[in-house]
Amino acid sequence: MKPPTTTLYRPVGPQELALIEAGDWAGFPSRLPDQPIFYPVMNEEYAIQIARDWNVPASGSGFVTRFEVDSEYLQSSRRNAWARGCTGNCGFQRRNWRNLTGILSAALK
Repeated sequence: MKPPTTTLYRPVGPQELALIEAGDWAGFPSRLPDQPIFYPVMNEEYAIQIARDWNVPASGSGFVTRFEVDSEYLQSSRRNAWARGCTGNCGFQRRNWRNLTGILSAALK
């Protein structure tokens, strides 16, 4: 039996989407030096808002990826204090990034 999973969403711009596609949708690319936090959200509507309000002005287009992660890992991982707000967002430090990509339960969508 598969362990329970939680759906997360990640707004991305066209460059990150191209890297995801080049990796056969198997995971997210490594964080850039100016991106110390991987910041998925738990609410699709909020992810759409971020893509529209941040990615479109910055790069001309925005997209929302959807992926499943192991719920137990998500609950036990250390969240950043700023990401514990009412929206239920998750922030993962770069050093925890390899762990997160290792527990994706399926390809990105």
